[in-house]
Amino acid sequence: MTKRIKLITAAAAIIIAATVFFEADICSAAEEKPRLIAHGGGFIEGFTTTNSAEAVLQSIADGYGLIELDLDFSSDGRLVMIHDWDSTARSYFGRSFDKKPTESEFEKIFINGKFHTLTFKRLVKILDEYKNVRIVTDVKDDNIGALSYIAENYPDYVSRMIPQIYSYGQYYAVKELGYGDIILTLYAMPVIDYDELIRFIRTHDLYAVTVGDSHEYTIPDLKTKLANDGALVYYHPVYDFEKAVEVMEKGVYGVYANRIVPADFTEPARSYYLLSGNAKLNDLLIEEKSFAALKGVKIKNGAGKDRAYFIDGKEAADELVAGLPRGKYDLKLTLFFDGKEAASMDYILLAGEGDMRILDKRYEYRIDEYKSPPDMRGVFRDAGNVSAEAAEMLYGSLIVKAGAHYGYSGGEPVSFLVGGEFLYVQKHTSGAVMPPFADCMKALGADSVTMDERRYVYVFYKGVRTLMQAETTHISRGFVSSRLKTPLVLYRNKIIASGEVYQIITGREYLDNQEFMVLLPEKVRASDVDVNEVFGAARLLYD
Repeated sequence: MTKRIKLITAAAAIIIAATVFFEADICSAAEEKPRLIAHGGGFIEGFTTTNSAEAVLQSIADGYGLIELDLDFSSDGRLVMIHDWDSTARSYFGRSFDKKPTESEFEKIFINGKFHTLTFKRLVKILDEYKNVRIVTDVKDDNIGALSYIAENYPDYVSRMIPQIYSYGQYYAVKELGYGDIILTLYAMPVIDYDELIRFIRTHDLYAVTVGDSHEYTIPDLKTKLANDGALVYYHPVYDFEKAVEVMEKGVYGVYANRIVPADFTEPARSYYLLSGNAKLNDLLIEEKSFAALKGVKIKNGAGKDRAYFIDGKEAADELVAGLPRGKYDLKLTLFFDGKEAASMDYILLAGEGDMRILDKRYEYRIDEYKSPPDMRGVFRDAGNVSAEAAEMLYGSLIVKAGAHYGYSGGEPVSFLVGGEFLYVQKHTSGAVMPPFADCMKALGADSVTMDERRYVYVFYKGVRTLMQAETTHISRGFVSSRLKTPLVLYRNKIIASGEVYQIITGREYLDNQEFMVLLPEKVRASDVDVNEVFGAARLLYD
């Protein structure tokens, strides 16, 4: 356990003495503390700040001992993990909340259509299994109430919590509740008097101080200034390895991390790695499949060192690389200096027809998760139970499935992506299936789909303009205005929309059974369709 700094309330001479004690003590204590805190539950399959069960488990697997989680109360007074009920909810749930859900309702929601939400009740089960993990709490509304709830309902887990406090006054209330380690986090403080801040740090028993950029304009480089004055400082949030190294080299102790893991900061991984531009390689496409192109990828600190490349255990050479069949391989790169091994690095190599792709192993999910959409005609032919009439109708339809990252339009697959990651078809609370709007409209032949800074969406389809606005139910097509049953939703900065919107814009009818949405071909009426056959055939495309 780290030593605790005793509260000092005496005269200036005692404070000076305490400052010396603090600086000596915090250095020894710092050796016991992790350098990285997993931000918002951690990084999971391209997503940050999900506060999901899968993210927490992935962070534990990645070696994190400290995991920050955002907490708030459900409508029935239980603690659940969510950053906020507005922008984050829209981003990960495809909706915002006029009213908070109950704990039970929250447990049934999926994040990005695939990850499980986390309640405190679920969290303690994870903590029971992983005894060395501690949680850094981030409560933006009613911090003392949330920490009181934990102390009263889960007293055995108080020692597993490291609360963040957002004002000096909260310190005493949190100590009274029995919490031993406390982080003073500065982002919610409207104004900071530096002398008052450093005095508080030196005279109170704090685990650390967390600093963002919110006060940089009044106190330049506050994080470094505090570190130079003896405080143990964490900086947040940090999304890339280079930034983390930069601030640590200036004296910051650690960071709230996204997309980086503790192993990045152990040798030789900290000093030697492949580069994409000037940054640590995550996912790099090489447009030529040759050994020369592979050797052309730069290596951090690789100058003056001999190197050997191995693909699935075989030493790489011109013929081996050029002749690689399409597929996934293990790539090992070993560096030698003066005949001795200096470092060994492991990556994934994805060979294409004439190109290659190198991925950091934590991005392997991009390959493993990808499912090439099957050929629709081949699926229906092989199934043998889809009538020719139904098949022909579906070839002319838009078909999407909740939770899938692809659909079909005109018999051809349509993939849904955002920022290089898969974008999954969502469901509204009403049950309506809501695919990515721009991708689907372009597949349907729209001339253009744009959104301005006010979140007004403009669609030109067959010479007619449709105007809508995100998070509203208003829609105007040409000179005709109407109201939608299901609002247009902004999800991960992309519009998603129900079948009703596609029907208004295209004039085509649709079917929706809360699993599939099928926009039927022109002049095909929903009432004339065998619904069971349509949805049964659609299901074959995703089995």
